Amino acid sequence: MNQIAKLAGSALLGCALSAPAWALTITGGAFDGVEVGALDPLISTTDTLPNSSPATETGFVSTTLGGDAAFLGKTDDAPLFAVAGDPDYFAVQLSSDPGYYLIKNATWWALFQNVASLAWGVFDSGLLPAGMNIGDTTVSHVAGFNADGDTDPFIPQQVPVPGSLLLLGVGLFAAAGVQRRRGR
Repeated sequence: MNQIAKLAGSALLGCALSAPAWALTITGGAFDGVEVGALDPLISTTDTLPNSSPATETGFVSTTLGGDAAFLGKTDDAPLFAVAGDPDYFAVQLSSDPGYYLIKNATWWALFQNVASLAWGVFDSGLLPAGMNIGDTTVSHVAGFNADGDTDPFIPQQVPVPGSLLLLGVGLFAAAGVQRRRGR
């Protein structure tokens, strides 16, 4: 019985540890406490674009990603929201569920891959050039893009890790029960 209890406890511990502990939350304002996913990786920055037209920005994203990016839309004067845990983390609400987003402020652009919560972009302003002036409450605009010319919103495939671990735990529990009966 002691062996089965240890096995069941291990399975439950594995399920508990696989819960989404990565979720960052907004602090303050209308979205206080809203989970915004995880930090999105910075792909590239530039200050060499001649203007902020959709065609220019799409060209930059396509060149950077090495493919044919599709422009999904942009939000002007996009508000920034502080994220709990680090004063350099900010969240920005995205309007088109993009796979990638481009933040423009001052004369700089920063491209991020949107990995955790498609409705929100979460970035570390400490990684950005000082010229981006991210200390403000808004950025000039945020534009959304998908790779390979796909104009549909990006829909990631969900991988149900906790469910898989629970199924594994049940299987191990059953195997221990069969082993116990054979031992009698």
